Formats: sequence, C-alpha cells, structure tokens
Amino acid sequence: MLFYGTTSATTDYIICYYFCRAKQVSKKMKRNCISTIQTLLFWLFALLCLTLWVIYVISDMIQLRYKETERQRQPRINRKISAYYYGTDHYYEEYIDRNLKNQVVENKHENQTNLDDIFISVKTSGKFHKTRLNVIIDTWFRDANQQTYFFTDTDDDGLSKKTDGHMVNTMCNSSHIRRDLSCKLGAEYDFYIKSNKRWWCHFDDDNYVNVDQLVMLLRDYDHNMDFYIGKPSLNYPFTTTFKGEKVGFWFATGGAGVCISKALAQRMKPWCSNGGLYRTSEHLNAPDDCTLGFVVSNRLAVELTSSNLLHSHLETLGQLNPATLTEQVTLSYGLDNRNNIIQLQESSHNLPISKDPTRFRSLHCKRKPDTCSRVHRTKSG
Repeated sequence: MLFYGTTSATTDYIICYYFCRAKQVSKKMKRNCISTIQTLLFWLFALLCLTLWVIYVISDMIQLRYKETERQRQPRINRKISAYYYGTDHYYEEYIDRNLKNQVVENKHENQTNLDDIFISVKTSGKFHKTRLNVIIDTWFRDANQQTYFFTDTDDDGLSKKTDGHMVNTMCNSSHIRRDLSCKLGAEYDFYIKSNKRWWCHFDDDNYVNVDQLVMLLRDYDHNMDFYIGKPSLNYPFTTTFKGEKVGFWFATGGAGVCISKALAQRMKPWCSNGGLYRTSEHLNAPDDCTLGFVVSNRLAVELTSSNLLHSHLETLGQLNPATLTEQVTLSYGLDNRNNIIQLQESSHNLPISKDPTRFRSLHCKRKPDTCSRVHRTKSG
C-alpha cells in the first residue's frame, strides 16, 4: 500500500510539475500541485525511515545469532546453587578457558601430590569447640590429623591435647563480623606460608572433608602454576570499591572450601602476609572469602577454577544424590532446615538424626567401616 501510494504520488507530482509551468494554469490548481508535492515528500521521508529501521532490525538479529553460535561453541556446565545474598536458587554458566589446559599436570602419576603436601586449615570459634569441632575430630580429622590445624579465638587445653597441639589461638575476636573473620583467615595464610607445602586448603568448621577425594582432586593440578580452586556462591561477579576504585571479581565461597597452589600463594604476599589480608579486607569493606577472591581474581588476574565436588551450607544439600556422597570433596549442613542436610542411603551404620544431626558420623562410617564402632560410641555435641 505504501509503495502503491508513493508511486501514485510520484505520478501526480510529474503531472503537477508540468501543469504548474503552464501559464494558463489557475492559482487554485497550483496550490493543489504544491500540496501534492508536500504529501509526496512526507511519504518519501516515511519510507526512508522504515527502510532504515528494517535494516537495523535485520542487522541486530544477525549479531544476536552470531553471538549465540559462538556461545554454543564454548563448553559450559550449568549448576544450580543458592546465592547467599538472596537466599534463593540461581543458575550460572561456567565457561571453561581452554587456554588453562596446559597448566594441568600432563601425567598425574609423575611427582604426585600426596596428603603430606597439603596444609589444611579450619576456621572456628570457641563457642563451637564442643559441638562442631567434636564432630570433625571424631570423623575426617583422623584421616589428616598431621596436616590439619584449627584456627580459633580462645585456648582449649582439652582439644589441644586431642589434636596433638593443632589448635591455634589467633587472638582474634570471636564474633562473626568481617574484621574477625579476616583476622583468622590472615593467620591461616601466614601459617601456611611457613609450612612451605604445595597446597593450602581452607575449610569451615561445618564442613566434612573427604580427605581421599581432596588428594585426588589436587593431583589434577600443578602446584607450580597459579590455581584458585573453589565454588562461587553468586552467579555474577561481586562488585565493591577498593580505595575509591570500583572493582568486580569472582570469588569462591569459604563455606565450601578453597584450595590455593603454592605458586599463587607466594604471589599473594603483598596483599595477604603479616596481617595484610586483614588490611586488604578493611580497604575492600568485604568479608574474608571475598577479599581472597579480590586478591586472586582482580589484583593477580587468576581465574577461579570451579569444582562441583565442593559444597557449602548455601546449597540445598538434601537434593544431592545419596549414591554420590562418598565421591564429593566437601559437604556441609544447615540444621535449621531438613532440606539442607545430606540424605544417606539406608544402611545399618546410620545413626538416628537425634544422635547424628549433621549426618557426618554416619557418612564417615560408610566411608570407613572399620571406624564405625568408635564413631557410633561418640555422641555428637
């Protein structure tokens, strides 16, 4: 219709042009001719605008299709996790950088990482010594009692004796605020640096660590390269300011566990050593695990290596497949919600919920049947 109307108007314009040149044409006819010309110019302008709009839409569709094609070419893993800041389920896409593949140990069986190559630190507080720590000491700590240290805020002679002196009083305050958490994590870092071991792995006191699986996980990576292994709790980069500069970065949630290679830990010294992590956290105005991610991801430009074998209390742990629990590296719990506790398969080793609310004792018994009599004799705190 538009094309037909424009063609008709063009014909009228030609006729009007010759009529207007003729001397015998009346003023009224000339006015009609001018009106027709104005109408023609309007339709020509409208046609031009429509043409440009169609070109823009087509171009935009082509670009979107190209981007989608490129995105599909990249390998990705979709994982469902709960975001701490929203308390709801979110999805995120992890794009694997194939340029990092040359950093993976080519032959796992040459110069393998062993348990004694790992420094394991557990952050805790005095109020959890008789509850959370008792569960850990009676279960997975026994698999790594020489490699694991507990970083707390008070002296405890009883636990110090149980752990063969592996209780470290950081002299930090006992609250769960940013400053106190960063103070303890900084102490963990300084102790690790002195150990000179290949790997530093940090865990919380509500984590169950499958020590055997942890060793197998780290054998896939070269400690001489920069590796930051963990699991994000957000599906987008965390943003804040650092000394007035707006910064964004990915970070691994400390509640699922974090492992850092020796090479990377050495490069972190300017921001983390001798109380540096605490000071960096103050400038960043962010929690301890965020500060760690800031140093690694933003200052040192090292990408997070995400592992879906690490689990925190931010997830719906009850949805994990019971048959795969012994294959996970870390697990956690949230006692306020039954859906946030791992669900075990029926077994004669399972303790009642009342005696094993975290399910860690029953899980450890399943993994290590020879320890069942001891684990079952010990009631959880």
